[in-house]
Formats: sequence, C-alpha cells, structure tokens
Amino acid sequence: MTENINPNKKDTEVADRQSEDMMRYYQKLMAEKEMWKKEVNDRKNKYHDLRQQYQIAAKASSRSRISYSALSNEDIEFLKGKPNISKLVDSQQKLHKSVLETRALYQRANELDNVILAQSESIVNRVTEYILENSTVGPVE
Repeated sequence: MTENINPNKKDTEVADRQSEDMMRYYQKLMAEKEMWKKEVNDRKNKYHDLRQQYQIAAKASSRSRISYSALSNEDIEFLKGKPNISKLVDSQQKLHKSVLETRALYQRANELDNVILAQSESIVNRVTEYILENSTVGPVE
C-alpha cells in the first residue's frame, strides 16, 4: 500500500512516459524532415531537367520543333527514323510504274482472251455448220 501512495514514483513514471512520447515525436519529425529534403531535391532535379529541355527547345529553329501530341506512336517512330526522302520517292515511282505495267498487262490479257474466245466460237460454229451440212440424218420432228 505504501507503494501506491508514493507520489514520487508516479511522477517518475509520468516523466518517463512523457520522455518516451517526446522521443517518438522527435523521431517522427526527423523522418518527415528527411522526407521533405528528399522531395525538395527531387523537385529541384525535375526543375533543372525541364529548364534544360526548354533551353534546348528555345535554341532549336522553329521549323525543327515538332508537337508530338497529335501524332501516333508510329508517326513519331517514323519521324525519329529520319527516312531517306529520295529513296522513298524512287520507291514510289517504281511502284507507280509497276502498277501501270500490271494494268496494261491485264488489259492485254483480256484482249487476248476475247480474241481466243472469238476464234474458238468461230471454230465451233464452223464445225457445227459442217456437221449439220454433211449430216445424213435429218432433223427429228
């Protein structure tokens, strides 16, 4: 019973708890301070990178600046690939020439088919007429 009544013991327990609480609070504050330092450094780095990008873009001529926002991924890859325009033009001309040749060959093949068909019909008609003229069997009524 005398232990419960001792006011010094209660005071020391309260002081110890307060000290522990203060230490935990201090540690939380230090952790938050480190987190904010890291956040500030990250933002400084991001700002520095954006500033460099802006300076590079500002130095580039207005013709070379391209807005990629309206382009698809394929378009962007194509533009970054820096295609050889003269090679593309040559390929396009060859394709055009090939299409014209194919069209001419198709038309010629159709004409030849018509000639062969007309000649075959003519031969069939001559053979049919010859058979009908030289047949000894008369028409069946």
